[in-house]
Amino acid sequence: MKNFKTLVFTCISILLLCGDAYSQSADFDKYLRSAEWYTFEDTLLCGPGDSMFKRHSSSLGFGADDSFGLAFSMTDTMGYDIHRFQQYYKGIQVMPYTAVVVTKDNRVRSLHSKWLEDIDLSDSVSISAEVGLGTAMGYFDWNDSLFFAWEGANLDSSWDESLQEQTGDSTATWKPDGELAYYTKYGDTTTVLCWLYHDLVVLDSSDSTFFGIYDVFVDAVADTVFHARSLVHECSNDVGHCITLHNGAQANLQIDKIFGNDYRLKNCADNIVTRESQVWTGGQFKGSLKAWYWLPDVKNTTGNNFGTNHQSATSVHWAANWAHDYFSSKFGIHGPDGDDERINIRVGASLATSFVPQKNNSEIQIGSAAGFRFSTLDLVGHEMTHAYAVRHVNLINEGETGAIGEGLADIFGTAIERFAKSGTYDWNVLGDETGGTGLRNLELGTTHSAFSSREIQLAQAQVYQGANW
Repeated sequence: MKNFKTLVFTCISILLLCGDAYSQSADFDKYLRSAEWYTFEDTLLCGPGDSMFKRHSSSLGFGADDSFGLAFSMTDTMGYDIHRFQQYYKGIQVMPYTAVVVTKDNRVRSLHSKWLEDIDLSDSVSISAEVGLGTAMGYFDWNDSLFFAWEGANLDSSWDESLQEQTGDSTATWKPDGELAYYTKYGDTTTVLCWLYHDLVVLDSSDSTFFGIYDVFVDAVADTVFHARSLVHECSNDVGHCITLHNGAQANLQIDKIFGNDYRLKNCADNIVTRESQVWTGGQFKGSLKAWYWLPDVKNTTGNNFGTNHQSATSVHWAANWAHDYFSSKFGIHGPDGDDERINIRVGASLATSFVPQKNNSEIQIGSAAGFRFSTLDLVGHEMTHAYAVRHVNLINEGETGAIGEGLADIFGTAIERFAKSGTYDWNVLGDETGGTGLRNLELGTTHSAFSSREIQLAQAQVYQGANW
């Protein structure tokens, strides 16, 4: 049986067992938890490197076939030693299970880890690495123009020849050998023994261009592709379908074809990427919050028609693309900074909808309040307007200038709704979600009663100096 022990138990076990290495009694409760990280007080000592995994493997739930190997180590400018360990079972790496340990002067400062315990898996394979590679290559048969870097038939010279010239090694090749790995997909509990082919470089013979780089996992028993992930990918600029929350079926969803039937919410031409932070459940967004770059792509694995899958995300992505088209066609501004600045959209944050300016991109968060999702054209247009305004006007978000900024965002949000719906619009911001009454009424300058609490009003634009000011 496979199970995860809690990280609390793991950390305490390590501390209990490390004390004897230095003949020191430790106060085992002196650690502070922050998310999945554990930070320890200076009085708690532990041996360097991977010795703590080797020395205390049985207490950590590992058997004779389990091990951790040091995969990476460095010392930062502050003198902290950072070690990343890879889990192995029967000498085969177990992915994606790793441990990151930060030490200084042999004192453990933090540990971040998740590993697989009580593993009882076979290491017998039914296919060779060469057969598995053929299966991995066949995964790209959906496009007859694709070929691989070590194949030179479609080019004047193969990538292998260039690699050999650069390295001085006449045997160098882009053709991967394949290595065994136990792999568990994200969000799944099934672990499968696979042949892993790293850095599969795919080219397009139709125009002799680079297509992408992939890791492909082939089930070493069933001889089928278990998982494939894109490492570097040339955007496809495809158009897909979806059923939005408030505007019905749409056939102009800007998406990216990753490979096969896998598509994601990414508009490559306009540099807009939408990801989900939480899932809408029971009238609210639920799930763990993570930094935007740690969020997975919003994908549909059955073709370019998302239907009602990921409906909040597809509705927001569709609306954001309309907002981009509005500013581009009406004012000639391409992206918030006028130079195709990247727009990262987080859908599902359990916080007020907001715009967060970043150094090299704009991040827009679309959340909810009072049971309503802020995924309408005018609300998304409102936040997109903030992204554009901060790069050109940068009104201070308080007092009169803050009121002006919020008012302009409401006005342009309504204009974007009219632009996308061919002249059909209303004066109620968020009216499509609330049944017509909206979050705010631009004609009357009033706030919807559902948003009357102080917490929600503080999170939303307020009427400056009273109603109808």
